[in-house]
Amino acid sequence: MSPALRATRFMQAVWPALLVFALASCELNLDPLKGTLSGSPLDDLPPHIRPVSATGMRPVWAPDGEHIAYLDGNLGDVHELTLSSGKDRVLTEGFTHAGFTRAHYTPGGDLILCGPESLGGSGESGRFAGVMWYFAEPFDRAPTPLDAPCWEGIAVSRAGNAVAWADSDVDFGISDPLLLILNLLNARSDIWVGEIARDASGTPQLTGRRRVLTRGDISDVAVMEPQDFRPPGNGELVVSVYAHNGTEVYGVDLVTGRRTNYSRSPLFYEEPEGISPDGTWILVERTIGIVLFPAGLDIWSLSLDGRATYKRLTDFTRHKGFGASNPTVSPDGTQIVFQLSVVTDEADETGQGDGILIYDLEAAPGGST
Repeated sequence: MSPALRATRFMQAVWPALLVFALASCELNLDPLKGTLSGSPLDDLPPHIRPVSATGMRPVWAPDGEHIAYLDGNLGDVHELTLSSGKDRVLTEGFTHAGFTRAHYTPGGDLILCGPESLGGSGESGRFAGVMWYFAEPFDRAPTPLDAPCWEGIAVSRAGNAVAWADSDVDFGISDPLLLILNLLNARSDIWVGEIARDASGTPQLTGRRRVLTRGDISDVAVMEPQDFRPPGNGELVVSVYAHNGTEVYGVDLVTGRRTNYSRSPLFYEEPEGISPDGTWILVERTIGIVLFPAGLDIWSLSLDGRATYKRLTDFTRHKGFGASNPTVSPDGTQIVFQLSVVTDEADETGQGDGILIYDLEAAPGGST
């Protein structure tokens, strides 16, 4: 596709959001309570939400349900928190690295990490230049590179050896608006899947690699990120599709290639995160304001039955400058771990977190999602 045609299609896709941005001065807010309270959400927690760490971001559950791994920065060290004792240990302090942006447990309790290969990357741009690593429990040796890129999130199956990653050169860390637009117009954005296996020497490696989505399959301007395999098997991969109708939640059937839009919410921002153990619903970071760049998100559940049924779980954005994000579901489906998000820039939340909390689904008003 020629640059001129790609530019035309890009403008056709984003002009409604651009118009709203111009008319509404950053956001057309449809949530009357957003930003109406001062102070922190931590000062006004309901009984079914409790803090478990005063610092940290991007938490994920271990398969045993007793531990949580998290990061201490957008490019940081990986920690593991034992919930019963509150003991926190840094897993990645014993070797030199350039920081990690993601950590996900395998079904056997090891970790798949995403982070830059060299110390050259830093700040926002470093988030978008990662490679995947296999970090074996008891986490006393440096991780093994898997010879595959990872742009932002990765998906690790809870039922087998499957992993998914994005091969992309989109760089939201570019500060110059014109250069950023040119990057978005011409960048690569592909989704790949593979399986973790071990060679004759026992070294983990990626096998069976195949591309399952490429830019243009959904939209010529789509930027895609894998989020989770849908239980109980690995037959469907749930993907974030940015820059397409705000941001949408898609599923791709890994056998037939069929693509399903589960969120169906044009111009609103819905980014999928952790999925339920039975695969019937997924958590999304959502804003019910029409906005060019999301600033302040709350956690909702979204049904995966095709009906696009939403249920709001948090109201952290009622406190100006805060939100709730990066939720994952416990192995037994009864709890959610998530981060307190601090909106440091009204134009871009950048996923920054400042504390980890647990949400008890069974104790919440209305019960489980």
